Amino acid sequence: MNHAERFHALMRFQPVDRLPVIEWATWWNLTLDRWAKEGMPAGLNQDGATDWWQLDPYRQRWYRSAALTLPAPKVQYGPRIRDMDDYLA
Repeated sequence: MNHAERFHALMRFQPVDRLPVIEWATWWNLTLDRWAKEGMPAGLNQDGATDWWQLDPYRQRWYRSAALTLPAPKVQYGPRIRDMDDYLA
């Protein structure tokens, strides 16, 4: 089973030969620095570290959820929306 077949089977709640091996982080620079201190060859980028640790070859992508032209929210992590009236407010 290759990494793509494994991931798709897992997402469909089907049997897999093993769980995907994925390291994800928004702070890859700190992760790579620490791994180098713990024995990984220095100077490896994310792709090199993925090969070194034999992780499955997934890549993390970040996309904005709103256009830059939209106004910023008045509060970050505001009150919980419990019903339509809360949503409209």
